Amino acid sequence: MAAEPVALPTDERSEAERVIAGLARDARPIPTGWLVETVMGATPGGPFDLHRAALEAVLRRLRYARRDELVVAERPARGQPHGTYRTRSKGRSKRPWETALYGVSPLRAECDCPDFRRGGLGICKHVLVVLVELAGRKRARKRAEKGPMERPPLRWSPLVPLEGDGDPLLRFELSASADRPAFAKGWRRRGEVLVPPPVRGARRRKLLAAMGRWVDEERAGPATRKVLQELAASAERRAKAAELRKRAWKHLKGLELSLYGYQREGVKRFLDRGRLLLADDMGLGKTIQATAACHLLYRSRAVRRGLVVVPSSLKAQWKREWQSISPVPVTLVEGGPEARRAIYDRTEKGFLLVGYAQLRRDAEALLAWAPEAMVLDEAQRMKNWETKTAQTIKRFAPPWRLVLTGTPLENRIEELASIMDWVDEWALAPKWRLPVAHVSEGGAMGLATLRERLAPHMVRRRRAEILDQLPERRDHQIRLELTPAQRDAHDDLNRPIVRLVHAARRRPLTPKEFLRLMSLLNQQRMVANGLAQVAFTELWPTLEGRPPSPALLRTLDSPKLLELRELVRSLVVDQGRRVVVFSQWRRMLRLAAWVTSDILAEAGKRAVFFTGQEDTRKRTRNVVDFHDEPDVALLFASDAGGVGLNLQRASSCCIQLEQPWNPAVFEQRVARVHRLGQPEPVDVITLSTEGSIEERIGYVAGAKRALFEGLFDGDADQVDFPEAAGFCERLERVLPAGALASAMSEPESDPDLEQVEPEEEDAPPLADAPPPAPSTAPAEPTTGRGTGLATEPARELFRGVQVRHRPDGGLQIEADPTSAATLASLFEGMAELMRRATPPGE
Repeated sequence: MAAEPVALPTDERSEAERVIAGLARDARPIPTGWLVETVMGATPGGPFDLHRAALEAVLRRLRYARRDELVVAERPARGQPHGTYRTRSKGRSKRPWETALYGVSPLRAECDCPDFRRGGLGICKHVLVVLVELAGRKRARKRAEKGPMERPPLRWSPLVPLEGDGDPLLRFELSASADRPAFAKGWRRRGEVLVPPPVRGARRRKLLAAMGRWVDEERAGPATRKVLQELAASAERRAKAAELRKRAWKHLKGLELSLYGYQREGVKRFLDRGRLLLADDMGLGKTIQATAACHLLYRSRAVRRGLVVVPSSLKAQWKREWQSISPVPVTLVEGGPEARRAIYDRTEKGFLLVGYAQLRRDAEALLAWAPEAMVLDEAQRMKNWETKTAQTIKRFAPPWRLVLTGTPLENRIEELASIMDWVDEWALAPKWRLPVAHVSEGGAMGLATLRERLAPHMVRRRRAEILDQLPERRDHQIRLELTPAQRDAHDDLNRPIVRLVHAARRRPLTPKEFLRLMSLLNQQRMVANGLAQVAFTELWPTLEGRPPSPALLRTLDSPKLLELRELVRSLVVDQGRRVVVFSQWRRMLRLAAWVTSDILAEAGKRAVFFTGQEDTRKRTRNVVDFHDEPDVALLFASDAGGVGLNLQRASSCCIQLEQPWNPAVFEQRVARVHRLGQPEPVDVITLSTEGSIEERIGYVAGAKRALFEGLFDGDADQVDFPEAAGFCERLERVLPAGALASAMSEPESDPDLEQVEPEEEDAPPLADAPPPAPSTAPAEPTTGRGTGLATEPARELFRGVQVRHRPDGGLQIEADPTSAATLASLFEGMAELMRRATPPGE
């Protein structure tokens, strides 16, 4: 079972404080005692790991303050240590943040910045700047340590309980010694303060309005006033949304189709709240619900302008589906900068369909266009809050926000928190606490609390619960043996892999070692697909334009491709079915198209592609042909086609040429054909090789699926991952017996650990890699000198990658679509290893 954190016994608390004090020395000149009390107070009753995580979060904020060159712009009069401070970045005229300091031991402070309100620490970088400044003024510091000043009677605590729904209203406190205002009637006493009861709906709105009328700068600090304003505005917004829903509902009759009951409920929940994460299983009609919601908002005149953001490959499909559902005007944004600008200028009302890249490029123009409603499709694209996509989206603050994703959690709980930030910033705050409070090495815990906090803001229905009419899904796993040449190439990579994995168990890998390990793992996965994929650059010129004769097929060393030939012969030729073939790599898809070309030609059939290499018009044309043209029998799709594409009316069979690291990607692929409107039983065929790295991918996928299902689809408070061993242990079992023992017996200065990158002539440094050339046509193979199995895949992978150093010391990796997909897969597979060296997300 997963080891649930246990609070420290009393006799161990002093030892924990001693350790925390030692770590807090990095915050000098702030006295360690001030921070120790703050950290221990921010995580009362929590385990030591939680205290340590809190301190690390505080120290990160101090680093951010120094990076941003924050300074105290104003301080209390007459040199007083307590009172109101104002901080701003050095040399900037932006409105300063208001910070009130009431005491230092224990720390009592407030700040009106967002991080103080959401950070769950009782401290922020602005408070830390004040403490640094105060620590440098000896006389003021002594006066501050003598005792605190009196706090305002109404105050709000930023500390979030470990359990419960986290309602910020319940963290208001009114001094019991103060005159009791009328709004505090019914508040219960807790020690020296009065606290409000949990209230919802009209009572909540009335209470917050009364508190707002009573509050001024003397009666409440800056954070308390700001939180009160936010909660009051939220209550008013929800009241208006619920009232609007009542009058908008009549416009359902204007839709071109009838909604299922669960779809009506999804639309109702969104209209009632104004913001919602719609996380229905793939295939349940999230597009239909989103279009219906926009239709009602527009027809009821609640919204004049709306923005729908989707992956660029799905824009045309979204427009077709929208126009088949609703007559509300929708415009596809496409063309160059001037053409897009003209669209924004002439579109005074209705909805715009834009891609995520267009949103980033045209952010200023779209902000000026001022949409009142936004829909984000495939919103897992904003799972990393540091990406440009996520940061751009969070600049938009429309009153109506609908977020669509069938995979709200792909790898880590922090990713879900990034998505939820835009829906409701309170829901999963503070982020720094999530990995410690809810994830352990062997499983996940506290899921009941997470479900309770998500429930008001998220709707999720499972296909098994809703679509009893969904046809049968039949999964087929075809296991193939490696050829002798494949086995040799695969096993030759074991030695450098095991050395790096062994090193990772003892210490964090260096960046060079980590990239080397990623490259080696990637090579093993490609070897499992076939040596033809690994040696594509040299081999393709000998294949292109020639029929796949037995002699040429033998040069591929790919049992998967030979098996695909037989599957196509059976499914397409004999059964007359259309089939979707998925692979992460377009090179594998090109080889697959070549090996099946003669079979298709003999049957009067052909294949089309849907990957990141075709331009939008070509992809759209290929999808239309796959649906409508009787001679198009195969659709070769990369993971660009595994997201959002609806193929249920064209095909009832998909073939996966390899097992993705991420189970969500696997299910996204399947859901293209196994979804609402599919009239036939669906066959899902997965090809895998025995005794290769692919066997371990099943474990990684199983652990991620367990977390996803435990959080969203279960009712247990704890989930144990299958066999609590980490990713490194799983990977070690792929290697020959004794390989790890041999690695452990040799010194770390072994050449495998020192020479962790290809030679410079084989692979240029990442930082110097040129940007990829834009292309709208299928990529042609690069000709040139072969560099062998160990370096060619790495060179191809890193050719389209650039690495830049951020000011805070981190790295920013930019990659073309093909390299990005490969790197994403590798990073996902290495999640357990990366966690050792990566601080928890904020």
